[in-house]
Amino acid sequence: MKVSASHVLTISGYTHSKSAVAPSEHIGSSFTAAGHRWFVLYYPRGHGHGLEDDADYISLFLSCTDTDVVKARLSLCLLDKDGKVAYTCKCRSYIPNPPMSSLHGASRFITRKDLENSGHVLDDRFRIGIDMTVFKVVRKEHAGAAVAKFVDVPPSDISQHLGDLLSSGEGADVMFEVDGESFGAHRAILAARSPVFMAELFSPMEEGTATCVWVEDMEPRVFKALLHFVYNDVLPEIDEAEAMVMAQHLLVAADRYCLERMKLICEEKLCSYIDTGSVGTMLALADQHGCLGLQKACLNFLMSGGNMMAAVVAGGLERVMSNCPSVKELLLKSCSRS
Repeated sequence: MKVSASHVLTISGYTHSKSAVAPSEHIGSSFTAAGHRWFVLYYPRGHGHGLEDDADYISLFLSCTDTDVVKARLSLCLLDKDGKVAYTCKCRSYIPNPPMSSLHGASRFITRKDLENSGHVLDDRFRIGIDMTVFKVVRKEHAGAAVAKFVDVPPSDISQHLGDLLSSGEGADVMFEVDGESFGAHRAILAARSPVFMAELFSPMEEGTATCVWVEDMEPRVFKALLHFVYNDVLPEIDEAEAMVMAQHLLVAADRYCLERMKLICEEKLCSYIDTGSVGTMLALADQHGCLGLQKACLNFLMSGGNMMAAVVAGGLERVMSNCPSVKELLLKSCSRS
């Protein structure tokens, strides 16, 4: 079965990303198209793992872990302010097998110089159009005749077994160093759960064979909770006193490693902590990590009663508006509609 779809990816904070993100490092995001969840890896200073020198380029890659995608044709293009194609980069056919080919895109999408001189970076953001034609396997389900039930099958306990494997450390083949603390894990499990871990741990370059990986810009407790989710598919119990802050950290971590379910769980939790003191921070977080549900919840809160004025008086909202032009623009549009 063939399905065609398109998506517009908005990359905000371009100036900050090209200075704050190191070469070969990326920013992750995700979207749904053609009935599948796609992960985007944006390298503002080049992928750095290919045969060509791409240090002066922006690299873009897509990944889809759904097993019924047999093949896809992808095209990436830079859009102008009116949404028209200004520049196109064609990609080879996407084939999600073997595993390393599941990351597909353009290591040399466009040079940063050409992008900056194009006039298409507006308000420190630019837009990329993604066109795809997806070929899928259609599975026919055969409903069996109803039979008497003589056997009770227990629910799956695979998460229990995987959680025990993480706790025991048995068979661990990679070690993560996070701000002085060490965590053992299993490459295959991490790669199966996250396309980012797949790229890092099974890369043909030196880092793909390293037995010790250093994780920057993350607290040990956050990485430990992330590993717990990877193995158990649930978040660990968190003390209520730090639940909101921890959920914010975990959302950022989930976005970094393209763990979409974990990201949505954190986003849902944060919606329950929105108040006049936190709404500014929540809006900034939603804007930076593409959390539309959290963004809508914040706007709904601000448009109710006198919450907008109370949030401004509290101070956080005004500070976020001055630091995040996109949030300010969003609030002004929402106020004009109300």
